[in-house]
Amino acid sequence: MAWCASCSFTSNTACGKSVSCDADESGAIDKWELALLLIELGLLTGTAGPEQEAATRAWLAKMDADGNGTIEWEELRD
Repeated sequence: MAWCASCSFTSNTACGKSVSCDADESGAIDKWELALLLIELGLLTGTAGPEQEAATRAWLAKMDADGNGTIEWEELRD
């Protein structure tokens, strides 16, 4: 992932398509933005439900080093 000029997270998929993750431009990815990113990258199904919620929480727990409920650039970089 890379940091874009507008302080949004972006990710380049294998096809080269750029995916914006920080929809609200807060400078961090919250649980809902993470779920949308995981769906876009094909790591979650697009059907909302308990399994998707659990998977999103698991990804967030792995990536959110400071435990504040969002993923900041520093947590991705480290």
